[in-house]
Amino acid sequence: MEQDVILYFGILIFLEYVVLVLQGKPTPRFNDTLTSISVGLFQECFRIAMRGFEMYLYCYLHEHFRLIDLSEQSAWFGLFTALLMDFGYYWIHRANHEINILWAHHQVHHSSDDFSMSVGVRHGIFNNWLSWILYSPLAFFIPPSQFVFHLQISMLYQIWIHTETVENLGPVIEWIFNTPEHHRIHHGCNKYLLDKNYGGVLIIWDRIFGTYQERTKEEKTIYSLIFPPNTFNLIRIQTYYYVPLWNRLKHYDNWTNRMEALFKGPSWEPGSPWTGWEHLKMSVRYQIRV
Repeated sequence: MEQDVILYFGILIFLEYVVLVLQGKPTPRFNDTLTSISVGLFQECFRIAMRGFEMYLYCYLHEHFRLIDLSEQSAWFGLFTALLMDFGYYWIHRANHEINILWAHHQVHHSSDDFSMSVGVRHGIFNNWLSWILYSPLAFFIPPSQFVFHLQISMLYQIWIHTETVENLGPVIEWIFNTPEHHRIHHGCNKYLLDKNYGGVLIIWDRIFGTYQERTKEEKTIYSLIFPPNTFNLIRIQTYYYVPLWNRLKHYDNWTNRMEALFKGPSWEPGSPWTGWEHLKMSVRYQIRV
């Protein structure tokens, strides 16, 4: 399975490069691509333990506490499972953006100045450390085999949407599915694009819960972060956000504000909404590449 995923990933990166050349568009930088792949391999070493714990807990809950045995042969069962898994992913992904301590690891995925297939595997080493909280309840009625299958499908699907090669896919597909166009918006750090389009396979959850955003042609989309690490050092990319987070916690003189700064949005300030005041968020106008 792992060899198939590596082959799939390698083919996608190669095809993306060829298509970008044929389209006359800029190709991803080699140093940034190599960094993303290296970060992904680094994260895989930790993901084995994280996923191992998650699967052990999932199997244990299903074995001892499942509420119903559903037929895995039914197409409706497969569709039902896919919807539940994607719904769970939406909220996990949204939490990673709107809870500061979770953003500390998720920012790794957004730290590239390029938007390419390799970014699809650029994740923090603690990327999966809380996903079990939202996925575990599925164990009460979804068999582990189905859980793993749909988890892999979601992961593989989300690699190809990290690309500049694919434009609008038409109103029907764009309304239902998460596409490269929707995901380019998610990775943009322009002020109006921040914290939008959290969907995994489907974009309908963003439409339902008010986090959907379309891109304006008047403003160039800038990728990366408001305050990017500007480095290719793997350790620095993984850890640099924890220093300003620690300094921010020390800035407050009471534990209430410290806990809120930790568990509310990265832009939260005392007296502000959960995700901070919109008028105080920075507007990125240019991009510095290292």
